[in-house]
This record gives sequence, structure tokens and C-alpha cells, in this order.
Amino acid sequence: MCPAKLLGLATCLQPKKWCDPWFNDKGGYGELQWTSVKGDTVYGFCREVPEEDADAIEWMVSCKMVNNDNFIYTLRNAKKTVEAAGKRIK
Repeated sequence: MCPAKLLGLATCLQPKKWCDPWFNDKGGYGELQWTSVKGDTVYGFCREVPEEDADAIEWMVSCKMVNNDNFIYTLRNAKKTVEAAGKRIK
């Protein structure tokens, strides 16, 4: 099964990449692109604009699949690292 389906993401038309775009109520937006899989971890990058007229933030992203229902997301940029646990919605 492809990583996009495992993570419940919309798929892009680009081969070997899976994308997940979003928008927020502050005029911000972003796109997460999953680009490779190694073992139980999916890797990619994210370009985020947190609010309208803000500078873009580039993130390196990984998602480790702990088991069928639990994930650990790690986002890294030049200034900080953010780690969050995720759970599959049934």
C-alpha cells in the first residue's frame, strides 16, 4: 500500500510524491509533500505560510508509523524541532 493511503492523505499527480495541502482562518496555507519511504518512516518536506503576508517557513518532515493506528510526526527547520503524536481516525 502506498504511504499516502497509509497516512490518509490526498494524492498528487506527481509520480512518487504524495501531497497534503491546507489552509487556515488567518489566511495562511501550506503544502506537505511526502517524498520517500524507508522502513516504517515516511520522509518529506513542508512549506508553510502561517498567516497572510507572512514569510514562508520550510520544514523537513518525517512520520514514523509506530503501529497501524499511531504515528510520530517530527518537523525540523533551522530554528526548532517539533514532535507530535498522531492517531488514525477510524
